Amino acid sequence: MTVNDQDDTMYMKPASMYNLISPLRKYRGRLALILCLGAIGAAMTLLLPKYMTNFFQNGVFQVPQWPVIAGMLLLVTASGAISALQNYQLQSTGEDIVRDARLALSKHLLRLPIREYDQRDSGDLLSRVSNDTSQLRNAFMQCTSALASGFITVIGSAAFMAMLDPILFGTAITLLLTVFTLMLLSAKFIERASYDSQYTLGDLTSTLNRDLAGIRTIRASNGFENENKVIAALINHVRLSGLKIARIQSIVNPLATIALQLAAIIVFGLGLWRVTTGLLSVEKLT
Repeated sequence: MTVNDQDDTMYMKPASMYNLISPLRKYRGRLALILCLGAIGAAMTLLLPKYMTNFFQNGVFQVPQWPVIAGMLLLVTASGAISALQNYQLQSTGEDIVRDARLALSKHLLRLPIREYDQRDSGDLLSRVSNDTSQLRNAFMQCTSALASGFITVIGSAAFMAMLDPILFGTAITLLLTVFTLMLLSAKFIERASYDSQYTLGDLTSTLNRDLAGIRTIRASNGFENENKVIAALINHVRLSGLKIARIQSIVNPLATIALQLAAIIVFGLGLWRVTTGLLSVEKLT
C-alpha cells in the first residue's frame, strides 16, 4: 500500500485556526440557532432587574400588581426553557463535531506511512482519537456558550450599569478587571500542569497497549516485575501531575471567590452610601 507525502505533511503540520474552524461550517445552521437562543436568553436575563424595580417605589418596598408578578414569572420560565433548548442543541452539536473529528482522524491514522508507526507510540496515536477529541468538544461548548449568552449578558449589563450610575459602574469594572487579570496569570500554571498530565497519560496508555500486545513475550521472559515497575512509575507520575493541578486550583479558586465576594461587598457598600446621601435611588441600586 502506498501513501503519498501529503498525508505525512498533514500529520506533522500543527493545527491552524482554519483547521479548527472549517469543520464548523457544516453545522452553521445549528450554530446560528444556538447563538440566537443565547441572545434571547441573555436579553431575558437583562430584563429581570427591570422587573425587580417594581418592588421599590420612591424608596419604599411594595408588592406590585399581579400582572407584573405574572410577567416576571413568565419571563423566568421562558428563560429556563430557552436555556434548556440551547444546552441540548449545544451538546448535540458538540457530539456531532467530535464524531466527525474522530472519523477523519481514525481514517488518517490508518493511512500514515509505515515509518510513522515505528517512530510514534501507539498510545499517543490512540490518545489523539479519544482524549484530544474530547477536549475539542469541551472547548467548543465553552467557547460557543460564552459567545452565545455570556458576551451579550456582559455587554448588556455593562451598558445598563453605566447608564444608571457611571461611578458605581467604574468601581465594579475596575475590581472585576483586577480579579480577571489575576485569574489569567494563574491559568498559565494550570495550563502547564495540565499539559504534563496529558502527556504522561499518553505514555501510560502507550505502555499498557504495548505490554498487552506482547504479554506472551513478557510472561515467557519473566519480565512482569520490570514492566509492572514502569507502569507503576507512570501511574504515580500521573497522580503527581493531578495533585499539582489540585494544589494550584485549591489556591486559585478560593482566592478568586474571595476576590469576587470582596468586589461585590465594596460595590454594594458604595451603592448603599450613595443611596443614603441621595446620589442614587433604591430602584437604580436594585
